[in-house]
Amino acid sequence: MKKNITLIIGLTIPLVMILVVAGSIYLPSLFVSPKYDFIYISSASYSSRYTYAVENEKLIRTERPAEERSMSRTIFDEKIYYYGIEENKSREISFDEASRLNLVSSYKSPDGFEISYGSSGDGIFPFFPRSSRDRYLKGNGVAKKLNMEAGNIYAYDFQFIGWVKK
Repeated sequence: MKKNITLIIGLTIPLVMILVVAGSIYLPSLFVSPKYDFIYISSASYSSRYTYAVENEKLIRTERPAEERSMSRTIFDEKIYYYGIEENKSREISFDEASRLNLVSSYKSPDGFEISYGSSGDGIFPFFPRSSRDRYLKGNGVAKKLNMEAGNIYAYDFQFIGWVKK
């Protein structure tokens, strides 16, 4: 009987440890979730026609002088997206729609979340590294993958504008 108790305890301790670790990883996401939607622009490259900023909680855009644009003859049209946190997806909106929103331009949302880039090591390090361009909303011990409308856009194609004030 003593042998069985030792065996049971020896098998139970690792199982309990696994459950504790799994709980500490997944439980926070059940109780903490982001609450603020945000807007962003894709194709905001050096060849863009406009620059965007938030002043007095409103989106403004200024046309770039031709000499400030890159040597490229192609002028890219930027697309403005509204990202809905509850729906976990973005939709394209017009500049007029975006300029009517009240925005907080800080990189960290009022509820403590921020957008960060993810990466994956699917390549054969160090010969063929591969990284992902996925974006995550991270904060308060939780990370949530964002379902960006523009797909896996390059870093220079993504310009965060601001959090939508409630």
